[in-house]
Amino acid sequence: MTKELINAKEYLREEVKTHYYVLWEQFELCVDETETATTEEIVTVMYEKSVNSSLVPMYSRIIEKSSSIEDTLVQLKKECKGIFKETVLV
Repeated sequence: MTKELINAKEYLREEVKTHYYVLWEQFELCVDETETATTEEIVTVMYEKSVNSSLVPMYSRIIEKSSSIEDTLVQLKKECKGIFKETVLV
C-alpha cells in the first residue's frame, strides 16, 4: 500500500501555545496500481521542543467519513486542553 500526501493545512494557529501545531493532512491510499485510490484525512497535534528540533506527534485522529474537520477540532479541544493559550470551553 502506498500513502501519498496530497493536501495539508494548519489549524488553530492563534489559539495554541508556542511550539504546538495542529495539522490537517489528506492522503491518497492505493493498494496497488490496479485498484482505485481512496483518501484519508488525519488531524495531528505536533510539538516542537525547540527551534532546532524535529516536530514530534503527540495526538492524532483520523477524520471519519461521517464526520468533518470541525467535529474533529471540537474533539481535539476536549482531549488536548493543555496545548491552548486560554482555557477552552467546549
